[in-house]
Amino acid sequence: MERVAMPLISVVIPVYNAQSYLERCFRSLEHQTVSDLEVILVDDGSTDSSLPLARDQARRDSRFRALARPHQGQSAARNAGLGEAAGEYVFFMDADDELPPGALEALLRGRERSGADLVLGDYRWFFYDGRGTVATWRDRERLVSGADALEDIFVDFLGNIKNMRNFYTVWGKLYRRDLLNERNIRFDETLAAAEDNLFVFQYLAACRSILYIKDVVYIYYHRDNSFASARLYQNHTFDFKKPYAFLCGHLLSRGHPRALALHGNALAEQALVGSFHITRRANWLSFRSLAEARQKIARLWADEEIHRGLLYYRATVDDNFFFIPGLAAKRQIRRLMLAFKLQIMLKAFFKPAGKESRP
Repeated sequence: MERVAMPLISVVIPVYNAQSYLERCFRSLEHQTVSDLEVILVDDGSTDSSLPLARDQARRDSRFRALARPHQGQSAARNAGLGEAAGEYVFFMDADDELPPGALEALLRGRERSGADLVLGDYRWFFYDGRGTVATWRDRERLVSGADALEDIFVDFLGNIKNMRNFYTVWGKLYRRDLLNERNIRFDETLAAAEDNLFVFQYLAACRSILYIKDVVYIYYHRDNSFASARLYQNHTFDFKKPYAFLCGHLLSRGHPRALALHGNALAEQALVGSFHITRRANWLSFRSLAEARQKIARLWADEEIHRGLLYYRATVDDNFFFIPGLAAKRQIRRLMLAFKLQIMLKAFFKPAGKESRP
């Protein structure tokens, strides 16, 4: 197929050691009903056969391009792809996922009939053990416009994360490339975790309207990455603070009365998730010793913002920790939460009177 000179959609895919999944990814793109697209494959220094496979695909289908870079991380790869993008719209995808037929057309038609700055839909989520579910936001299509309505979405990010799964990830959404460039929105290459959250939050803050459609537009495969999760929290413990600080700052700029409380709630919740990943028995092996794992948790909760944030934590574990499997694990987190909360309440009780600092 001939390369499109000025494509309508640029699909940006970072690739790193994904040889086992690329064929599935490529076939799902070839079967899209929108042909006016370019697919930018950015190989981030893979040590397997990913780059040769990407180059073979580019030779077979001229809409695909393969770029090779030294290993600098997913954010740098996505930024490189954005720099090469020529489409009116940008769509991000991961190399180990796939798209349902007609996904890009459904998003594009939503944009054409609504004029929304961001279009997103449902996605199908497959776990590593074969179980699947559909992540959904509303029971019908919804157009969100106006500053107050968009502010409600930011509030939900901080206080009701369970219902925001469709917004939280960078993939599966149609972005305006001109708006990304106008606001200079790029991935923060200093973050190894939560970099996609920050990107989405910054783009949402630039939007005037958002359209949610009732179509499954993405298929996400959740691989068993227990060791990766533990290493992530081991080496990049506080990366999640930056996206939430951005959200809090945005709400404060609009004079939201609960901005600080919502910020504290979100920090405490993410710290509890980090503690869970570290304390899982299977993950202890990624640390040199159990003592090192305990030290990591202690460091996490010694952070002043997170420590105070737990005082604001109001959500129930069963409601918000939707991704933690098993009642026993949820009880473990609940005990951890209550223990830390009791600790800081006692500290606050015995602390000499003085000026309180704010989260």
